[in-house]
Amino acid sequence: MPIVIFGGTFDPPHLGHRAAVEGLFRNPGVDRVVVLPAANPPLKIPRTSAQDRLEMVRRTFQNMPDVEINELELERSRAQPDQPQYSYDTMLALQGSYGGDIALVIGADQLETLPSWSRFPEVLRVCHWIVLERKGHPEALGRALQRLKESGAIVLHGDREWRIRGAPIGQGSPRRLTVAVTDAPMISSTYIREALTKTGLPPADCLHPQVAAYLKERKLYGSRVELT
Repeated sequence: MPIVIFGGTFDPPHLGHRAAVEGLFRNPGVDRVVVLPAANPPLKIPRTSAQDRLEMVRRTFQNMPDVEINELELERSRAQPDQPQYSYDTMLALQGSYGGDIALVIGADQLETLPSWSRFPEVLRVCHWIVLERKGHPEALGRALQRLKESGAIVLHGDREWRIRGAPIGQGSPRRLTVAVTDAPMISSTYIREALTKTGLPPADCLHPQVAAYLKERKLYGSRVELT
């Protein structure tokens, strides 16, 4: 799977996102990571505009030559601003640009909510999947994998790899779900937003300096205190 899709609301993007992407390149066969900012995710309401989030994503992943930023969902949202963007449709569309054997990256917490996604279980067959597991936190991942196994959606295929049952949707080879351990720090966008709202300051060592500067410039997330 040479092309990996790293999607997210990025509200805001932080150094944990960057570290996770850096870690993806340590997985065999990963040649390029495509960062895909979400426009209108059906399960989240972004706190900032798509344009602000796009600019922060650009600053977070700058100077990473094998990382591409794709604006597909943002472009679709401009054309249909009230239409939610679903992973099934997005990944099917991305096959036209990158081929059928692309892989979507999600966290263990997202894997737990996967049955609530649009077009489940078909969405499992529209691409390969890489699930990021944080060291020392295997519980959520184990629960999610067990539920998918019991539902008949996946079958153990090898060490930390599962075969997704059913024919691929669109192009590409039979779908696989792979678990990858990440050393990315435990940072969340929610935590950063809450800190900014309360104190006007982002937590230390959480944001790229140019993202912190952008927050100051745009006064995002209710910041009222001068950022330093």
